[in-house]
Amino acid sequence: MTEMKKPESLKDIEDRLKAAFEREIFFVVGSPQSGGTRVQRMLDAHPEIRCAGEGHFTDWFGPPLKDLLGEYNDRLAANNEALYHGQGHYTGYTTGDFRYLLKTAMGLAWAKLDLPPEKRLLGEKTPILTQRLEFLEILFPEAKVLHVVRDGREATASAVAQRLSQGGDPALTPGSPAWYDLVAAAARGWSEATRACLVFGASRPERYHEVRTEDLHADPRPHLGAVLRFLGAGDTPSDIDACLTAVGEPPATAPLFETLLDERARQFVIDLQGPLLRQFDYLD
Repeated sequence: MTEMKKPESLKDIEDRLKAAFEREIFFVVGSPQSGGTRVQRMLDAHPEIRCAGEGHFTDWFGPPLKDLLGEYNDRLAANNEALYHGQGHYTGYTTGDFRYLLKTAMGLAWAKLDLPPEKRLLGEKTPILTQRLEFLEILFPEAKVLHVVRDGREATASAVAQRLSQGGDPALTPGSPAWYDLVAAAARGWSEATRACLVFGASRPERYHEVRTEDLHADPRPHLGAVLRFLGAGDTPSDIDACLTAVGEPPATAPLFETLLDERARQFVIDLQGPLLRQFDYLD
């Protein structure tokens, strides 16, 4: 008969949680299909960095937790009213309590990762974080933000291709209204994510860094070195070699913007993204 494993003590969990929060926290952000996963894998191979993804703490865990606390507060208030005429001693959970609980949950998840002492930098990569930067700053006011940028036209086309590969919607045929809606939504999503990162970084330049995916592909060493220096990690040739070896050569993918999208769809994208594309030198 298999012997049941003894549950970990609360003291051991508290120690692991403390060790996780002693790391220097950073977040890898960017719109979907922009190369963030490749960057995450690079960084995770660095001898001083543990960069896992994707935790989805703010979109999969946070909202249900907030709803649960709200439901508890409602039931507690009703119970106080029924039994104590509104004078019950328990007052429920506050917004600050929710934030503390979510931060603790994130730390518990990080504490389960392999975190030897030399892994002093801890990163998280989830695309939706681009829309949660102000909230993350409340939880982790010293955290750094690495913004991975890709040409919005290609990111949009890749997002459309990914949606099509999932199938299940016969209305998504090129030239249909649903097709153009999909293209516009993907293009708008890139603009919104990119703009949110720019707004965050404008007032926090010391904690914000941008790197273009195209630069990491074409000439990775200087651009990856700049990323590592921003994070406070070693940028020796062997450090950079470790990062690049983990991911190999960049994928040789054919441009999708010109081949997948028709002229009308391409114009949608340019109209929605033009100023930002020019800002990042993707468009003259």
